[in-house]
Amino acid sequence: MLQEKEPLATRSSVVQYKKLRKSPSTPQVEVQKYEVLKEVITTFHTEKCEPIHWAELANTPPPFTGEIGPNETKIKTQIKNYKPTWRDRLFNRVEARIQYWKGLIPEERQKDAQLMELWKEQKQLAERILANDPNAWVHAIKMAQPSKEVTAYKNQIDYYISPNQTMIANVKLNHDVVLDTKYSLTKTGKLSKRNMPKKEYYQLFQQYTYSCFSRVAIDIFDTLPIDTVLIHIDAYSTADEGYGCILSAKVHREDIVGIRNYPAEQLEAVIGKLEHQQKFLKTKGFKVIKEVTE
Repeated sequence: MLQEKEPLATRSSVVQYKKLRKSPSTPQVEVQKYEVLKEVITTFHTEKCEPIHWAELANTPPPFTGEIGPNETKIKTQIKNYKPTWRDRLFNRVEARIQYWKGLIPEERQKDAQLMELWKEQKQLAERILANDPNAWVHAIKMAQPSKEVTAYKNQIDYYISPNQTMIANVKLNHDVVLDTKYSLTKTGKLSKRNMPKKEYYQLFQQYTYSCFSRVAIDIFDTLPIDTVLIHIDAYSTADEGYGCILSAKVHREDIVGIRNYPAEQLEAVIGKLEHQQKFLKTKGFKVIKEVTE
């Protein structure tokens, strides 16, 4: 079902970071948190997620047949099989219990109606998705809310359909996620904080950008049975000292097969093979570029 709640992420670095955040602060813990957070924000694309199987949803049978659903059936069966205890009979609670359960029937009937309505909605949506209805794509994205881990870091993703019926994702990156302070331990075990070297910071931001980009592409293809998506990444450009598009690419499903298994430092080569626009300078970072068009 599309509404099932799942944890935002389960990979080892995320689990470790959550534990460290709950640990008492010590110099060693702060350095560990710093190192693990770097791994977290450059491995979004490695998270394992289940794709939505629209054909299965389209062919899923109704949750029940007939007039009475499982929730109403359960409460009526409870009434039918009720065997009063001696305490119920002694304190004249038999009729009160039965009337209480009968009073729950309308509520349980409503639950069954909601079950049936949800089934109808998802079946109809699945059929529209399989019929390549672009409006259904947007509706499915809103329901499934892919890339929730990415947006949890205050990144914004907007999805829309172009006039040529192409899915487009516009990602606004939160550059504050990437720390520009480097944590380490002194020889005496004290915590040292100093500005991260510019080249190191730009490289970390590059890997963070590529991982977000890749995760968005993966999640779109896991959510929809489409073959092409345009992804535009907007962020603050340290090279141009202004805000704009720093990475834009047309991604085909076959282009990113197996990308979940790639370490962050190899994503540049994958993206370099796409029809894309970007300008990254090792000493200045990303420059603002023009978006790829259809």
